[in-house]
Amino acid sequence: MKLHKMKPLNLQRSALRQEATLTLLCESEAESMPEILFWLYLANAVLLITHEIDSAYWQEWKMFGIPGGINGFLILHIPLVFLVLYGLVLVLQQTFSGLIFSLLLSFAGIFAFVVHTLFIKLGRQEFRTPVSLGILIASFIVSLAQAAVTVLLIMD
Repeated sequence: MKLHKMKPLNLQRSALRQEATLTLLCESEAESMPEILFWLYLANAVLLITHEIDSAYWQEWKMFGIPGGINGFLILHIPLVFLVLYGLVLVLQQTFSGLIFSLLLSFAGIFAFVVHTLFIKLGRQEFRTPVSLGILIASFIVSLAQAAVTVLLIMD
C-alpha cells in the first residue's frame, strides 16, 4: 500500500519537473527572441546596404526616376543609412520603436525583392548578376524571418 501511495507522489514530482523544465525552456526562448531579432536586423541591414551599393552601380535612380543623378542618390542615402543603423540601436535596446523600425526594414527587404523581380520579368537588365540576385533573395528570406520574429515580439 505504501508503494501505491508513493507512486502518485513520484509521478506528481516528475510532472512538476517536466513542467518546470518546459517553463524554463519557454522563458529561455522568450529571452532569446530579442537577440534573434537583433541578428536578423543586422544581417538584413548589411544585405540592404550592400544592395544599395549595387544600386549605385546599376544607376537605380534612373529606374525610379529619382532626380539628381549619383549625387542626389548618395545624398538621399545618408539619412536612410542613419535610420537603418539607428533602428539597430533601438532593437538592441529592446524598445517598441525598435520593433517598428524592424518591421519597416523587413518591408524594405520584401519590397526590394518584389520590385526588382518585376523589373527583371519586364526585361530590365539590371540586377541579373549572380551576386545581385543572391543579395535580393537573401534579403527577402531574412526579411520574412525578421518580420515574423518582430510580430511575435509585438504580440508578446
